[in-house]
Order: sequence, then structure tokens, then C-alpha cells
Amino acid sequence: MADPVLQGDGFTVNFSNREVTAWGGLALFKQMLDSMGFRGAAAGWELPQPKSNRGYAPLQLIEQFIVSIWCGACRFAHAETVRMGSTLVRLFGWSRAAGHKAIMRLFGRFDMLTNERVQA
Repeated sequence: MADPVLQGDGFTVNFSNREVTAWGGLALFKQMLDSMGFRGAAAGWELPQPKSNRGYAPLQLIEQFIVSIWCGACRFAHAETVRMGSTLVRLFGWSRAAGHKAIMRLFGRFDMLTNERVQA
């Protein structure tokens, strides 16, 4: 660390070489998902599988959809916010983030039987 740029009564402002993100608070949500065993529970939902060998794991798409909502997404296209956040990709352990179209394709593969099975 370099010398402080600004000092005051009880605070110091410095420059850092560490990566900073606006989504750092989502680490708490990640801990919550981990503590409730979300990935283990979701693995038993029998989610529709991708039709391509390059497709994303359905569990990642569901997780990415939830994270997008936590980041303020109110449309599928807003999921691109998560896609561009390399810190979020590392935090959640994804190799890379999917685009919003992949999430839409996953939900498009749901039929009535799949909906009832997953909801149960």
C-alpha cells in the first residue's frame, strides 16, 4: 500500500491493487445458498438438460437467474449484468456465465409435467 491519500478523524483513504466490485455483498447470499444446501437440493429437481454439448448446466442457469434478480434484473436481458461481472463468476464457481438467451432456452424446455415435478 502506498501512503494514505486522505486522512481524517477515524478514517483513511488509500489506493489498492485489489479488484473492487459493486456486487461484493452477494457473497453473503452465496453463503446463504451454501448453508441451506441449494445446489444439493436443486440437483434432485430433474431439470431439463441442454440439447448441445456446449450447453450450460441447468443448475448454473437457475443459480445465475437468481443472482440476476438479486442484482436488480427485472427482464431476462438484464441477466447480462451478471455475465459481465467476472467477480460473480468466480464467487459462484462458474467457468463462465451464460447469456440471457441460455436462461430463456432453459425455461422454454419446461412443459407442464416438468413444472409440476420441479415445484413438488
